[in-house]
Amino acid sequence: MSNKMLTQYLLKGDDSKKTQTGLGMMMGLPNLSSAQKLSAYLQSVSVSDTLIDDFEKEFEHIVQYVINIKSKTEKAFNGTNTLDVKELIHSLITVSDIDSDIEQNLRIICLKVMRKVIEMENKNST
Repeated sequence: MSNKMLTQYLLKGDDSKKTQTGLGMMMGLPNLSSAQKLSAYLQSVSVSDTLIDDFEKEFEHIVQYVINIKSKTEKAFNGTNTLDVKELIHSLITVSDIDSDIEQNLRIICLKVMRKVIEMENKNST
């Protein structure tokens, strides 16, 4: 069975799969190597609109937490050692600088977080 066929199997509208975890879905696949199953699963994740929407919602939730970091840290640390969103963004800028030793993928994530913070803070401007 090809990766394309496995991906189609994983994306089928079978309601029983909607409640399964990724590993649960893998159990129903034919006798294939773990690498083949993982490859098909990763391909299905990358093309699944539902999963992409879920990832976007989770990302927005994380960015919203970043935006509200001051109130969250004030509450957690009783007013001491609080963080401000400006401080956090400044840290992301420093870490994602081209001269930093951070891995390229992490640099991209930093930039995406900063962009999303700006978008969410300026909804009427973008």
